[in-house]
Amino acid sequence: MRSIKKRFAKAKIISRVTQFEEDGSASFTDKESVSGNTECTTLTTDCTVADKGGRLEIEYEESEITGMEGSKTKVIVDKDNPSLVSILREGAVSTALVFEAGKRHHCVYETPYFPIELCVNTLSLENKLTYEGGYFTAEYLVEMNGMLAEKTHITVTIL
Repeated sequence: MRSIKKRFAKAKIISRVTQFEEDGSASFTDKESVSGNTECTTLTTDCTVADKGGRLEIEYEESEITGMEGSKTKVIVDKDNPSLVSILREGAVSTALVFEAGKRHHCVYETPYFPIELCVNTLSLENKLTYEGGYFTAEYLVEMNGMLAEKTHITVTIL
């Protein structure tokens, strides 16, 4: 049986989201030249950091600031493959997002109304998370029904 180390910490989550219009004008080939509405949120919250042997888990409660109040988020890092990071969200809004630089992953975003199928295309990823602290940052595109919906840059820092 593996021992689990667990500690309490503070997490700072910064998210910059650019949402694109639904007119179909945005595509992956012109993603850098497309403009949209950008919103930036910063959340500093209590979290737990757990070292579960082969993986590191950071867990925190979402708040009204993020628009996902009532949800719990878990950032999971496979210690053997730190270039692969997953974000699992459960509660009022549920999803499983997979980030891997240069790759696209499909996921389902569960809302109170209906599920939404998404594609997450990770443009860049840097992961320096450890049990002691560090950060994870990713820039990614979200596609819905084959159309570019948003571009997000997220940074999770364990203080």
